[in-house]
Amino acid sequence: MLLKLRFLLIIYLLFCLSFQSISQPALFLNEGIQLSIGTNVTVHINGDLKAFNAGDTSSIDNDGVLSLTGDVINNGTGKLFNLNTGKVILNGSSLQQIQGNTAFYNLEIDNVAGVQIIDTTELNNELVLTLGNLVTGDKLILNATALKTARIAPIVTGTISGDVTIEAFVENEAYDYRFLSMPVQNKTLDEWSDDMLMTGFLGTPFPTFSFT
Repeated sequence: MLLKLRFLLIIYLLFCLSFQSISQPALFLNEGIQLSIGTNVTVHINGDLKAFNAGDTSSIDNDGVLSLTGDVINNGTGKLFNLNTGKVILNGSSLQQIQGNTAFYNLEIDNVAGVQIIDTTELNNELVLTLGNLVTGDKLILNATALKTARIAPIVTGTISGDVTIEAFVENEAYDYRFLSMPVQNKTLDEWSDDMLMTGFLGTPFPTFSFT
């Protein structure tokens, strides 16, 4: 039965010692709906996850696993998922899309047909590419805080197309310099030269400046 919730309701999938698995053909989060997925709970959606007013009156607390074969569609102004520790797995057999400003904690791509990001998508912990191509549309952001920076796990069989924005958290301390490095292989300073002012070596606007 299609899960359509049309009134204020809190669904809480309780934490338990045994594994729980729940399946739905699709999931619509209407206004006022708050979905909570407990630890050791997996929710399978054989279709789309569509949220209305996400971040305003509806949201998802995910400490378990939410897997779906359809699209993630966020029609609200919020980021849909709250700051929990769970994982979302996109494992359909046809192209899946992420629509609307959405933030994931852990995201796994396991779809031979690939996943396409349409709107700004943030990651707070880890992206795992198990299978398929992730097309970022230049709208994927790896967030950084004082505690950690989100990352892309070592890629074995998947691929990424498009730019990825990687934040760096810099402490406000009494130092005159910071160490920066590329988080990927086979990149050069040319990758940064069009984004920030560089000095002190050939190829920069001020090659003879005393500070590199």
